[in-house]
Amino acid sequence: GSSTHIFDRFYNAVQPHNQTYTELAFNNVNNLPSTIPADNQMSFSFWVHNVEGRTYTYPYTITVESDNTTTTVKKGSFTLSGNGQKSIDESIAVPSSGNRQQVDVNLTSLNQSIDFWLKGSN
Repeated sequence: GSSTHIFDRFYNAVQPHNQTYTELAFNNVNNLPSTIPADNQMSFSFWVHNVEGRTYTYPYTITVESDNTTTTVKKGSFTLSGNGQKSIDESIAVPSSGNRQQVDVNLTSLNQSIDFWLKGSN
């Protein structure tokens, strides 16, 4: 749940300064979509902070998992300079399903991800 992501962000913030890492979190975690819109279109944003100690290119994928099927709905990438940070605004089309779905944002080169759930109509 969302408390996990808040913990991850706090945990990263108190890491020793000689370690390299990337912070990944949703913006406005309390306002993430929670139900599947009638038109299956939804928007959200996530935030990345590069503490890798160098310029880093972040390829990412957004997937939706429902009924044991994972669908890639978006792929992208961006580059951040050392200590740079960026918010990424995304709009995605969610596959039709009456069951609950998990939306996952994955920084593929780091295999670091965050997710949220959408309630199904069933």
